[in-house]
Amino acid sequence: LSSETLFDTFAERCKAIDADPEAAFRPDHDTNDRFTNGTVTRDKAVLEYTEYLNLPGDFVYASLFYYRLQFPGGTSSNCVLSVTLKAPGTPFALPEMADLVNARAEKFLGGPVTQLGGDVIQDGQLGRILVWTAGGSPHDPSLSLTNWASEIFLSAQLPQATN
Repeated sequence: LSSETLFDTFAERCKAIDADPEAAFRPDHDTNDRFTNGTVTRDKAVLEYTEYLNLPGDFVYASLFYYRLQFPGGTSSNCVLSVTLKAPGTPFALPEMADLVNARAEKFLGGPVTQLGGDVIQDGQLGRILVWTAGGSPHDPSLSLTNWASEIFLSAQLPQATN
């Protein structure tokens, strides 16, 4: 499993699901060996979707979670990829992931970005939490990477659509 494959999968799936979230779990949708599960409320205000991914490489678990809320004034969409690797990295799983995300954050978020965060220690384990934001408020598009020795989480608050 490479950082590039992981990020590309995350970016492609998040953007595809965000373009037509309900299509992601329609029975006629080709899931390409992914186990999917999703639900949408009757008023279509809340949509949740989970996809268990079959990625190349040596991992224990890989899933993508998408969550959309439609408010009267706009839509909020979040997408999270979680991967647990069998063999821990030193000190981080896929240590080049931070540089790759940094190089691609501006294109993914659709504008200039500011990077926040850094290294952390939790329960004696070194980790990294980095956030790239295309704005200055909590509602602006953002992309985050949380990276431990055996776990990688990519999370995005996708650009808000207005109704």
